[in-house]
Amino acid sequence: MSWDACHYVQAYDRILAATDGQEALLALSGMDAAVRPELHMWRAPPGRGGEDGGGSSASMDGEGGVEWIKRLGGKGGCSWISDTVFEGAGHSVHNTRQEAFVAALNALALRGEAAPKEV
Repeated sequence: MSWDACHYVQAYDRILAATDGQEALLALSGMDAAVRPELHMWRAPPGRGGEDGGGSSASMDGEGGVEWIKRLGGKGGCSWISDTVFEGAGHSVHNTRQEAFVAALNALALRGEAAPKEV
């Protein structure tokens, strides 16, 4: 098996075929709002593909995708899910928009400030 094929198999087995993230999100969505933590979803813009071109596995359709995750947040503006798109980021937001990512992380961790909808 080639190096690329081996890594694809590992990625599929350990990430793409895993359901623990979906199960965790469903468990969070069923929690009492008074004790449920806020979820901060930070992602690249959908689409162009490749490490530097944006897109993420969360942009897939169906269970586990961005729209499915946002629907778990509820309706009427009382969402516990904060969705931030790092414009111009590649698949690895923390690598391709490092300065913005670190600033947003510090603001959240040190001051409790959620990132804006677009960074």
